[in-house]
Amino acid sequence: MALHHKVLPPTIKVERPNPDLHIDESPFYINTRARPWINGCEHPRRAAVSSFGFGGSNFHVVLEEYTGSAE
Repeated sequence: MALHHKVLPPTIKVERPNPDLHIDESPFYINTRARPWINGCEHPRRAAVSSFGFGGSNFHVVLEEYTGSAE
């Protein structure tokens, strides 16, 4: 849905990162609210999801936005 709506979703259950991570000194950030997903057109938007299940069944997927014609 993030790719479809071009919105970066917030990270759930995180209001402020652990200070030991020193996020302010790194190229990373944690979304605390939904934000527009602005694309510089260098490459398509890509999103990854991991689902950790019970009994060792873990699933991971990486998606890329469709940039072809709307037909």
